[in-house]
Amino acid sequence: MNAAEKIVFSRTLHQAAWSNTRLLTDLVNEARKLKQASARDMTILGSGSIVSQLAEHGLIYQYQFMLDPVALGDGTSVFNGLSERLNLQLLEARPFKERERAAYLPTSWSAAELESASRSDQL
Repeated sequence: MNAAEKIVFSRTLHQAAWSNTRLLTDLVNEARKLKQASARDMTILGSGSIVSQLAEHGLIYQYQFMLDPVALGDGTSVFNGLSERLNLQLLEARPFKERERAAYLPTSWSAAELESASRSDQL
């Protein structure tokens, strides 16, 4: 993990101590630039706030969830703060070790947009 490129979005940090880490502040504009500059997939780990902001701007191509068989009873939704309902279409679901993995695509995207995104710059 230390060798992997990491990008941290923060409004409060002034530096990132982890090796190979870039610190950015303007989430939406920087995410657009990153997607245009690279055809590689990007992964968001552990931030519902970032997911909601990027989803609000249509910047996420595919959502993948790992479901653990644990009920916490409270917490914040990964989509907290969306201004409108996000309709998703199930792409794939399969067992993965002790969990389930499910992948969803936004249903508002056209077939051409989905095809283009899968080949190019979408998250």
